[in-house]
Amino acid sequence: MDVAGNYAAVPGVTPPATSSSASSEILTVDRWEYSCGSEFGDFTLNWQDRATNETGYRLFRNGELLIELPANSTSYTDTFALTEDQNRMEYYLQVFGPDWTMNSAVMIADC
Repeated sequence: MDVAGNYAAVPGVTPPATSSSASSEILTVDRWEYSCGSEFGDFTLNWQDRATNETGYRLFRNGELLIELPANSTSYTDTFALTEDQNRMEYYLQVFGPDWTMNSAVMIADC
């Protein structure tokens, strides 16, 4: 099939500007580690604050909000109780702004 005609009559389209506020480079977890004792465990998380317009950070444990931290935060340590039926903790970090959020990968503390 051949296409013929004057393409100059076709209107140009300018794509909308893309927002860099939720770029994958904004949330970078540098290090996370955990330790387990007989009754308690510790989970420590360190990240880079690369966001320029964040409202803050949220840390989730097992899918539930654990703590909300202020903008420019870069670390947090959680101490959790260990029980026979609860010895695996799943964490993820979320950076958020007025109209956007970005989550880290899930990190697992398996005691």
